[in-house]
Amino acid sequence: METMLDPIPVIVVTGPVGAGKSTVAEAMSSLLEERGIVHATIDQDFLRVVRPTPPGDPFGAELGYRNLATIWPNLLEAGIRCATIADVVENRAQSLAAYAQAMPGASITIVRLEVPMDLIQERLAIRERTPHDVAEEILRRCGQFPSPAN
Repeated sequence: METMLDPIPVIVVTGPVGAGKSTVAEAMSSLLEERGIVHATIDQDFLRVVRPTPPGDPFGAELGYRNLATIWPNLLEAGIRCATIADVVENRAQSLAAYAQAMPGASITIVRLEVPMDLIQERLAIRERTPHDVAEEILRRCGQFPSPAN
């Protein structure tokens, strides 16, 4: 039997831009809903959209963690028993620490999607409706993400 002291399982789905993080998190949400499990599905992109990005936070990651910390108590009050999060994790240790601080009482697991670069490029060519230089920057960053051990 679960108690209020039991940790809330949180799975962070990560990988490069275009890997399918949001799609996988939504699929997980559908499975949880089918089983009647109260949960949250969060796309960190929506918690950090500010243009231009804050100084010193080029991808808005810190803003996203602060916003997550603000909504976490509301999610707990709503009775969530687990959560899935789609996010680009560039430094595993730093992200784990930031998530732990933002979500007290959570047991966080980061799962990295491994997707071939040609498939990512194909997806981004279809999905991204951005100027050429921005699309090029997204593709350049796709190859920069660390291995799951980082």
